[in-house]
Amino acid sequence: MRFPGFEGEWVKKRLGEVAKIIGGGTPDTNIKEYWSGNIQWFTPTEIKSNFVTKSIRTITELGLKKSSAKLLPKGTILLTTRATIGEVAIANEECSTNQGFQSLVTNKLTNNIFISNWIKRNKNEFIKRANGSTFPEIGKSEIENILIYLPLIYEQQKISSFLSLIDEKISSQIKIIEELKLLKHTLIKKLFSYQLKFNDDNGNNFFEWRDIMLGDIGQVITGKTPSTKDLDLWDGDVQFVTPTDMNESKYQYSSKRTIKRTENLKILPPKSIMFTCIASIGKMSLSLKPCVTNQQINSIIPNSGFNNEFIFYAVANISEFIKSIQSSSTMPIINKTEFSKFKISVPSLKEQTKIADFLTSIDKKINIEIKVAQKLEDQKSFLLQQLFI
Repeated sequence: MRFPGFEGEWVKKRLGEVAKIIGGGTPDTNIKEYWSGNIQWFTPTEIKSNFVTKSIRTITELGLKKSSAKLLPKGTILLTTRATIGEVAIANEECSTNQGFQSLVTNKLTNNIFISNWIKRNKNEFIKRANGSTFPEIGKSEIENILIYLPLIYEQQKISSFLSLIDEKISSQIKIIEELKLLKHTLIKKLFSYQLKFNDDNGNNFFEWRDIMLGDIGQVITGKTPSTKDLDLWDGDVQFVTPTDMNESKYQYSSKRTIKRTENLKILPPKSIMFTCIASIGKMSLSLKPCVTNQQINSIIPNSGFNNEFIFYAVANISEFIKSIQSSSTMPIINKTEFSKFKISVPSLKEQTKIADFLTSIDKKINIEIKVAQKLEDQKSFLLQQLFI
């Protein structure tokens, strides 16, 4: 795939011929004079977008001088090369990095956005070349010898401008999603602090809310992992949910593993509320299909007097409080008894349903916007494969 008006062969080069490769470093963290200066200092965990401006920590000129960190010019491609390999961002301002980077300063005949997108397309090549058992790492000389095919600078700029337009659309879409999530969070806080209320069909106030323990809402069930050695128990038609299967989505759509139905298996019905209570406390999902969970998850099966979707939002409203109780523990854990004693406020069933329907409508809107973002990401991935050699 090529834009009209461009001809000629793309030229094969080594990365070291089109960019200067520069490593990073960390000033002594025990010397305060090296830190909190005016020089941005990035670590790999901060490379989450196409461009970066401000780092979490900064260093002083003395810190820069007394370490292997280097001052990188505006427009430098920051490439993570240790442990997390192949993430890239372009520096909007002068900056430095720690030793988890090999950054690229491109020459005048090479477009930095073109190179950044090429690295994204070829991320697996960088990962494949990494060495080290504990922390895989790809070094400067290895990067310098990676081959790249380049068109003339004008075609590089055309490709970069086109891809940047898609990146702008993706960024705008992500902003829409973040704003909707913030709106939902704000509305949940207002609803459960009685600042925002619904009226019944006649325009009258509903009955007062009451406090109730989670254990009094219905059954609280702690999951269990069947023997992994007994292969006859696995690969059935029941989802086996673990915390890694639970993402930001409200609903639990699938699991990596499944198990078979047995006589002693306690299967959670659809719309059970799952809450992680060991290690990564506070992840939540509503089951869409019959499932079981491992021991890291406590689940609530509400009685008939409760709206399951409302209970999900009510527990989500106190999830930060639940997490804060165990935040100082080495291995945070909330057992079934402790979990069952946490309280939420509930209104009448009719008001529960109104609130649940209202918040669910926002979640549906968020899911629609997430799908739009995913389509744009897929389009970008397709173009990366088509526009580069």
